[in-house]
Formats: sequence, structure tokens, C-alpha cells
Amino acid sequence: AASDGNYISDMLARHANTVSDAHDYSQVAQGYWSLRHTLLRQVGAAHAVGDGDGARRLQQLCMETNRKLLDAQEKMFVQSLRKCDNNVLQIDLHGFDERAAMRVFDDAVAFGRGKRFDYLCVITGRGQHSVGGVPKIRNALIAAARTGATPRRIEDRARLTRLLPHVRGRVAGLLLFQL
Repeated sequence: AASDGNYISDMLARHANTVSDAHDYSQVAQGYWSLRHTLLRQVGAAHAVGDGDGARRLQQLCMETNRKLLDAQEKMFVQSLRKCDNNVLQIDLHGFDERAAMRVFDDAVAFGRGKRFDYLCVITGRGQHSVGGVPKIRNALIAAARTGATPRRIEDRARLTRLLPHVRGRVAGLLLFQL
């Protein structure tokens, strides 16, 4: 389904006063992700011993932690949007699951086109923190680009480095799309 970019516009409005660095929010998101993972294991353990009330309490904590995780991810994402230069919209999808990352990507494409950006730089990471070390988000975006489901992917490393001089040749976890 085509996106109208409203998700990103709404996110920018919700976090208009966000002033911390994206790296700060990344660390907060990592903490919430770890806590959510621990809580999910505890929910399973509580169910295994027949403690339904304990499992429900832990599920509530898990849902609250998940809301905080999503908030931190949104703030991190908003900060990455503000670091745009050379008419390149840059988004960071670290910490997103594959489905959420694809949704944010679709919205970023619509948002970028609406704001007349020429390129979309997507930071996916190299997959080192994914299960099995497989870069799921990166692979999903590359596969979608091959089928024509996304804008054309630019594979020219020199152009990527020229458009984003701050990456200094470290492009393994980046993808560039022409809007």
C-alpha cells in the first residue's frame, strides 16, 4: 500500500521539542528492548508454572515497556531526520523490526518526495545484532528495490560518500535510494 507520509509528519509533530542526540535515544531504546525481552521470558516462565496472575502483571509491564520503547525509537528517528544535507533525507532504522521498518521506509519515501528531497539514505546497520547476524531490514529493502516496489537503489559507493561526506567511506550499513 502506498503511503502518504502522514506517519512521519505526525511523529515530527509529537516530538517537535525533542532536543537530545539520536544516540542518546538509541541507548534508551536498547535498554527498553532488553527489558521487554526479559519480561517476555518471565511471562513464559510464569505461564509454565501456572501463575496466570503473575503472567498478566508481567504482560502489562511488557506492554508499558513496549510503549516506552516505541517512543524512544520515534525520538531517535526524528533526530535522524534532522540531519539532512545535500538534499538527502536520512533515516535510521536501527532497532525497528522488519515490518515496522518497511512501514517507516514507505512513509519516508512519501515524506521525502513531498518535501522534494532528491535522495533517501537509509541506515539499516549491518545486521550484527539480528538473530543469526542476518541484516533482515537491509535484505528486505534490497529485495523490494529489485522488484520495483521501492524507488531505485543507487549502488554507487562514490556517490553515496560524496552526498554524505560524514560517513567517510563507512557505507556497509547504508542504502541510498533516488526519490
